[in-house]
Amino acid sequence: MPAQAPGGGGGGGGDITQADLTAHAADTSAVHGIADTTALETAAGAQAKANAATAAAAAALSSHEADTTAVHGIADTSVLETVSGSAAKVAALAATVATDAELAAHEADTTSVHGIASTANLETSSGAQAKANAAQAAAEATAAGALAAHVGAVSVHGLYHRTGTPTENDDSGDGYVVGDVWIDDESLIHYQAYDVTPGAALWYVVSEAYVSWYGLSSRYYADVNPDATWDVTYDMTGWAHPLYVGFFPGSKVWNRVTQVEWICLDNTAGAAVWRPITAIEDVQLFTSSGTWTKPAWAATVPTAKTRVILLGGGGGGGSGSRRASGVANSGGTGGSGAGVCDVTIPTSRLATGAVTIGAGGAGGAAITSDNANGTNGSGGGVTSAAIMADGVVLRNGFGGGSGAGGSTSNMGAPGGSGGGTQVGANGGNTTLGANGSSGGAATGFAGAGGGGGGSISATPAAFAGGVGGYRVMGSQNTPAGGANTGGTGGVGSLPTNGTEPFAGFTLGAGGGGGGASVAGAAGAGGNGQNYGAAGGGGGASLNGSNSGKGGDGAPGVALIITTAS
Repeated sequence: MPAQAPGGGGGGGGDITQADLTAHAADTSAVHGIADTTALETAAGAQAKANAATAAAAAALSSHEADTTAVHGIADTSVLETVSGSAAKVAALAATVATDAELAAHEADTTSVHGIASTANLETSSGAQAKANAAQAAAEATAAGALAAHVGAVSVHGLYHRTGTPTENDDSGDGYVVGDVWIDDESLIHYQAYDVTPGAALWYVVSEAYVSWYGLSSRYYADVNPDATWDVTYDMTGWAHPLYVGFFPGSKVWNRVTQVEWICLDNTAGAAVWRPITAIEDVQLFTSSGTWTKPAWAATVPTAKTRVILLGGGGGGGSGSRRASGVANSGGTGGSGAGVCDVTIPTSRLATGAVTIGAGGAGGAAITSDNANGTNGSGGGVTSAAIMADGVVLRNGFGGGSGAGGSTSNMGAPGGSGGGTQVGANGGNTTLGANGSSGGAATGFAGAGGGGGGSISATPAAFAGGVGGYRVMGSQNTPAGGANTGGTGGVGSLPTNGTEPFAGFTLGAGGGGGGASVAGAAGAGGNGQNYGAAGGGGGASLNGSNSGKGGDGAPGVALIITTAS
């Protein structure tokens, strides 16, 4: 029987059919006050989701409990200490603290205290001063006794008390030296040693019995030098000489102004011969600019002479060229050595003045761009001395000439620098398809030349640099040129045989030329060695690789020597 609508009577259009019920059952929206039945959950589904959420929360809590970093504002909880752990550590620390008894024992200890083996050996400052005072007093007493013994000795400062006349056998074998005085205690005659050659000693009578009253070893004091008139007839009035008669062979005169002592070799009337026996020499060496000071004594010595040696800075070597494979190109030439001024001038014509030292020339920079010639080096600086009283400035002439940069041609090296009293040595040149030439050898005090850099042939093939120039005076040391695989030229060497004429005035060799390379960067030229020597030329290279830099020249130097004669 068909269903009826609620509250309705039978019959008519209000009856609910089976189709209505089926449609109602399939409906999901606005059903029994539920907007969307598809959003409803079964009890079982809800329980499952609740269980899953509970499990996820438990897992998150467990992960949180296991985490040790960035927890509740704590960067790392693993470094925290528990209350019990902290208490244990405090207790352990307390156990290490020294007790009062232990401190007292430490204060009383005297061995191995703070690195001191035994504090019993230490001294207070007051105690140390007291001992020093006592030691000084003892030393003064000892010195006083030694002086008293020395004054009473029979041989004091070359004055010997003897009995009898000295003979040719009283010589250096007995300890006598020229100038010693022999006093015959019987006759009171004084003799002075003029020659102490073994078996051929010469002793001259220098006074009768009275000279020892007025001067040890017949030594007199004056403010001028003795001359030919200071002879056997020289009037000694005013010299407190009891004989009032002249000088004898062996007599000495000390010039208080020049601080030079003279000895009489011959007292012939009108032709006396005197010789200085203490040399005077003032040597001032300048390796950097400064002021030459004229010796004070030179103003009172008319014969004083000053030798002035001025050497300029060596020239810098040129850098090698850089060209494409198949194009012959050359290395840089070596710089030339500096010229020198070497003159001797009466010191009376000189005055205190400035000395300027010439700098060494810089080597040409390596070429870093393709298809380019090398860079020229720089010339060396001039060394000068403004010490002439008339204002003339002494100069070495010129510094060493600069090396030329390499190109696609043979390169001639610079000539030696001139203008002084001696020309510096030439630098080594470069030839296409050949090793660089050697630097010129220097003579005297002039600067040595640098070796030429290696070139590249059209093949292409690389060639070695030339050796640096050596110095004929005092040194044959020669720095090697660079290898033809781009090796760097050797740095100029210093003399080793000890034949340089003045201490500190060692003059080294020129730098070697750098080797060329067809497989990479070329070798740089070697630097010149002190003083005045030139740098070597840099080697040539192919495009894509740097050429060799030119070597630097060495700085100049000045040596000024003043002598009494």
